[in-house]
Parts: sequence; C-alpha cells; structure tokens
Amino acid sequence: MLGLAESARAAQPWLWTIAGLLVAGRCLHAVGISLGRSSIRAPGMIATYLALLAGAAAQFLG
Repeated sequence: MLGLAESARAAQPWLWTIAGLLVAGRCLHAVGISLGRSSIRAPGMIATYLALLAGAAAQFLG
C-alpha cells in the first residue's frame, strides 16, 4: 500500500503515517512472537492493519 500511495503521489504526511504504522506494527509483532506474549503482539497486528487502512485512505483522499 505504501508503494501504491507513493506512486499515486499521496501527500507526504500520509506516506509517513503508513510507513510509521507499518514499521512499528511489524516490530511489535515480532517482539511479541519471540517473547510469546500476545499483549505485545496484538497491538502490532492492529498497527499493521491500520497501516493497510491508511494506505487505502491515501489512495482515495490524496
């Protein structure tokens, strides 16, 4: 979604939001899996899905 938003020339705040959510989400998810704690893993999964939603919004909103 980040690449699609960038190729559609979405505004820079959208790109930073998508990238930040994606990196933070994937890092939290990885740490949660390695420690075996779903209390860390769940916010990582949510942040990853929010990055996908933000990417879709960037496609429509600019």
